[in-house]
Amino acid sequence: MTQEPGKAVNWRVAFEGYIRVVEKFLNIAGLRHANDHPLAKSIAQLKHLLQIGVPTPDGMLHVGQFGPTPEAALEAARDFLATFFRLGMDSMYWLGPQGRYIPELENDEKIKRFLVTRLPDPEMCEDVLSEMSYRGYLKARGLRVDLTEDDGMPDMKVWGSNGAFHAEIKAIHKGSNPDRASKVIAKANKQIKRTPEGVGICAILVLETIQMRGDMIAKPGLIPDEIKPIIQSVEGVMNSSNCKSVAEAVVSWDEFAVLGTPPGWVGLHAVRRSVRVSHREARAPIPHLKLADLEPSATVHNSMLFKPSGASGSTV
Repeated sequence: MTQEPGKAVNWRVAFEGYIRVVEKFLNIAGLRHANDHPLAKSIAQLKHLLQIGVPTPDGMLHVGQFGPTPEAALEAARDFLATFFRLGMDSMYWLGPQGRYIPELENDEKIKRFLVTRLPDPEMCEDVLSEMSYRGYLKARGLRVDLTEDDGMPDMKVWGSNGAFHAEIKAIHKGSNPDRASKVIAKANKQIKRTPEGVGICAILVLETIQMRGDMIAKPGLIPDEIKPIIQSVEGVMNSSNCKSVAEAVVSWDEFAVLGTPPGWVGLHAVRRSVRVSHREARAPIPHLKLADLEPSATVHNSMLFKPSGASGSTV
């Protein structure tokens, strides 16, 4: 695999480093032997891709064993690219570059208790990972973030440029009833209202990746149809006289596209996007000068060159 002509990436080195970091995280959370956990499954899939791809020292990835046809190779490439997307997002957010946040998690007994008690629960897993992701994003923006995790209180306390505020993070499915978003904000409002500051944000992460359509690629600012009902639900609450302790609500989601077909160049283009909605009658403003810091965003792009490689199949 090459990012661009003439530049190779050693994917075995990159992915093996990622595997070590995530396995260490699983160990902190007491999940080393939980093979059915979503994180453990993703690591097992990545190990499988590395085994059948056999990356060479120069960074090339041979995909001859992926299938006898270009279509089969492309399907395997989609899995590889999706894994690359997860690696990029995880490294930018909850793991930190090269696993920078892991020692902090390992040394914080409160965070360890939180992970051990909540992450193994399948019903809480996505919420926990969403919370860790948003925490990592805020830290990458230079903000101090402390997990609170007390019953009836918001997920975290954040120190902005002009004071402290709170954040409640929730994961929802893109096919959820739109009222789900408004109920999440109502719950966040009750929790934030109990804090001494009485003001905060509600961050909502839509779980499933959205496949980009042609019009979405041509117009990057277009809101996907799957997201519109969620944003409308959020706007309904934020334009009312209710939930005034939630000064800002943020909806985030991921978009993904694979461009082209083998043989030739096949490209991955993936983005994390956010929309922030301010409460028109907020109890108080968020004490931070740059509110764009609350809106997760990222772009991951990579290209793979498929070409014949004799009896061994295709090479990326």
